[in-house]
Amino acid sequence: MTNSADYFRRLSLRIGALAVLGLFLLVFSHGDTLAAEAKRNVRFDHVKTGFPLTGAHVTLPCETCHVQGTFKGTPKKCETCHTPGSRVQSATVKPSNHVPTNQACNQCHSSTASWKVARFTHVGVAPHQCGQCHNNSIAPGKPSNHPVTNQPCDTCHRTTTWMSAAFTHLGVMPGACATCHGSTATRKPSNHIPTNLSCDACHTTGGSFTTSRFTHTATQGVMPLQCATCHNGSYTQWNALGKHATHVATTASCDTCHTGYVSFAMAGSTFNHAGVTPGSCTTCHAQGGSATTFKPANHIPTTLSCDACHSTGGTFTTSTFTHSATQGVIAGQCSTCHNGSYTQWNALGKHAAHVATTASCDTCHTGYATFAGAGFNHTGVTPGGCASCHNGSQAIGKPANHIPTTLSCDACHSTGGTFTTSSFTHSVTQGVIAGQCATCHNGAYTQWNALGKHPTHVATTASCDTCHKNYTSFAGAAFSHTGISPGTCSTCHYQGGPGLGKPTNHIPYESQLLAGAGMNCDSCHKSTTSFATQTMNHNGSLGSGSGWCKGCHASGMNYLGAMEKKSLTHYERYQGQTDCSASGCHRPLGDRGTPYSRWTN
Repeated sequence: MTNSADYFRRLSLRIGALAVLGLFLLVFSHGDTLAAEAKRNVRFDHVKTGFPLTGAHVTLPCETCHVQGTFKGTPKKCETCHTPGSRVQSATVKPSNHVPTNQACNQCHSSTASWKVARFTHVGVAPHQCGQCHNNSIAPGKPSNHPVTNQPCDTCHRTTTWMSAAFTHLGVMPGACATCHGSTATRKPSNHIPTNLSCDACHTTGGSFTTSRFTHTATQGVMPLQCATCHNGSYTQWNALGKHATHVATTASCDTCHTGYVSFAMAGSTFNHAGVTPGSCTTCHAQGGSATTFKPANHIPTTLSCDACHSTGGTFTTSTFTHSATQGVIAGQCSTCHNGSYTQWNALGKHAAHVATTASCDTCHTGYATFAGAGFNHTGVTPGGCASCHNGSQAIGKPANHIPTTLSCDACHSTGGTFTTSSFTHSVTQGVIAGQCATCHNGAYTQWNALGKHPTHVATTASCDTCHKNYTSFAGAAFSHTGISPGTCSTCHYQGGPGLGKPTNHIPYESQLLAGAGMNCDSCHKSTTSFATQTMNHNGSLGSGSGWCKGCHASGMNYLGAMEKKSLTHYERYQGQTDCSASGCHRPLGDRGTPYSRWTN
């Protein structure tokens, strides 16, 4: 029993040891699998480290970057790993043909999935150094068919695309266009206008080949009368137009008629009608003919040829229509054209206010240049019926400022003249009534020669015909002094006044007669018809200071009048008297003669 118990004890120990050994071997053999499973089960947010796992970094084992299990301090810059001899032996490094640069990888490479995704900005690249990279080894360079040039790329190309290059043509020799524009650049198309000239004879270097400065000069190869070389209908896409289908039939060169190089429009062309048979205009100038201009539907009615009125040197808008018989004009047939239907051709019809008549235009209108100046034949017009036409609508009417009258025009105006003249005779038949002159002669109708009283006219309310008896002139009026108050002569009779004024050699009565300033014309002049008849009024003058005799009667005085004149010393017994009327001389102060009438007794 004891041996059996020992046996089973030893057997249990052996079985336990084998079980432990088997379990150890099992754990050891599955270590990597458990470690990997453990990694997958770790929940760690790598973004929090400041280095998100993207692209190719997602599938890398942690220990590729975290060498020897060290997590803290792992580098984040691209070049720390992606350079030869770095801590990560499996990291891709910059190839030998990489663009020369010291910039960090992520300056251009924005994706961690592929190195091919890059955005090169050319920032910091020195101008004109393009060839260091663009040499077809490091980066794309000039293709084999590139225009021949030693200029750096950025002379023409931008850094964003090779296309849309701005070639400046600086330094290109004139006439050398075909060096490039025949092989490596846009060349002359097969349907180009025929020419052996260089491109720059017509095309500029600053635009495109779709535009040109073709001026038809000899330097551009244009020869007179050779237009059809280009203008033959084969080069219309280059605006070298040919003759259109309805062109005038001719074999003449274009420049025979077309002198402007901007447009073929006839406004700039002069068709040479030399050799065209007179009267054959409709060969071209007809509906559907080769000429663009022809007789319109509203043309003045005529079967004559165009050249009967129109000349070949002008346009159809002008004509030499003279109303002659050779132009088909027949007397009395004016209304064939002058009926209001052809006013656009200046064939005017009767206007709305025309004198009512069925007579032909040429009955009154004799001039063909204008309807003005017609001589209206008043034969058959009823006397006194002027207003039927002369009402201001059909014919000239009485103006608003006409002399007031209700008589017919022919009471004063004749039918053979104009209204500016008249035969107004102031007769009763013309409506003139005695004493009613002011109806017209009031200053309101001076333009009709009906004069009013002038500013210096004698003040009066009497009618004109009281004094003026002549209807031709106001001169020669016989003024009636009836009713004129005595002593008021000077109201009219003064220098510059309406009546005759005192002449300059009139006797100076104001200063030489006693109180002479108060005298008036009628003190001496008693006649109202003539100043020549007068009776001298000495106004009671005494002389010697109370009036002066010598003011008029002294020798040498030349005043009007037949007074006797003597010197103060004419008498042998002169004793120094100072005036004619003095003691010892003539009366009234002396003792000789009769005062104012006789010098001696």
